Amino acid sequence: VLRALVREPETLPALRAEMALARGEHASLDSTLDEIDALLAAPEEAERHARRIVERMAVALQASLLLRNAPSVVAEAWCDSRLGDGGGHVFGTLTSGADFGSILSRASGQG
Repeated sequence: VLRALVREPETLPALRAEMALARGEHASLDSTLDEIDALLAAPEEAERHARRIVERMAVALQASLLLRNAPSVVAEAWCDSRLGDGGGHVFGTLTSGADFGSILSRASGQG
């Protein structure tokens, strides 16, 4: 991915712009975007941190899309579990503050 960003220099600004569309919507997303910027600010270290950078970009893009397009209960639960300190990184690892009832109702077509 980092090599692709070098080969196609317009890609990174476009990705950053897309992720930033939801800046201010969730504190954990803002922190993740800041982390990405810090990791990319030191190009000599980027190769060493490549997997971390790409992982953070992937979850930040997902968070941005959810915050802009999904019901807030879904987006908040996802951001809390994937970007915050209290969750995990696999399906089903939501934080204790997640509104399980609303999420399940929506998933079952009742909400």
